[in-house]
Amino acid sequence: MLISELHLQVLVTGFFHKDYMHLSKSNLLCVCGDVSVPAEIVEVGFYRCWVPPHSPGIVNLFLSLDGHKPISQVVNFEYRTLVLHDPTAAMEENSNWDEFRLQMRLSHLLFAKQLSLDVISCKASPNRLKEARQFALRTSFISNSWQYLIKSTEGNQIPFSQAKDALFAIALKNRLREWLLERIVLGYKTTEYDSHGQSVIHLCAILGYTWAVSLFSWSGLSLDFRDRLDGQLFIGLHIVEGIIHRHPTCLRC
Repeated sequence: MLISELHLQVLVTGFFHKDYMHLSKSNLLCVCGDVSVPAEIVEVGFYRCWVPPHSPGIVNLFLSLDGHKPISQVVNFEYRTLVLHDPTAAMEENSNWDEFRLQMRLSHLLFAKQLSLDVISCKASPNRLKEARQFALRTSFISNSWQYLIKSTEGNQIPFSQAKDALFAIALKNRLREWLLERIVLGYKTTEYDSHGQSVIHLCAILGYTWAVSLFSWSGLSLDFRDRLDGQLFIGLHIVEGIIHRHPTCLRC
């Protein structure tokens, strides 16, 4: 087998019958498809030649004296297309996996522990119910985004990959909205951390989900969260500058 984009070597091994041993020292040619190239004797029974690029496919390969008549067994030889290693693509692939793992951790925090039953059974104060209604009204635009996505996918108006990303983003935004509503009704002021010591707002910040800052701000939950493992003020390190300016509490120590 040979990669077809570069001149690469072909190694041929074998021995002549004793009646034809004199041919082993002749100037032999290696015929590969419709190309014949000199076959260099590396050592007894070991020949090397270099073949030029060729379109992918299977051709005949044999040794010859004149470039036409075989003096060896004729074997099938396969040219294959060269698959080059692209460092940029590899880095992008690693980056995609890193982002996916962060999204998976965020999704686990949002979906693994739902408090809907607690909300139903709790006796929320009128003030908390009022805050929840105000939050729901202020964030109603998130629910309305479903209609925009449905309309944009009619007639394949956007690329499929973009549609998938939009679906995930809308599902995530809606779940974060519900997640915050549950905590408003239950009166929570703190949030859960994952095994890495980071909370929902930390992961949203790392992923660049700047829209999450507004939702947290409107919910009344503090944006002043510290990383549980080392106590660093995580948000100030990861949220884009414009968001920090609008929410200076992110940097408060």
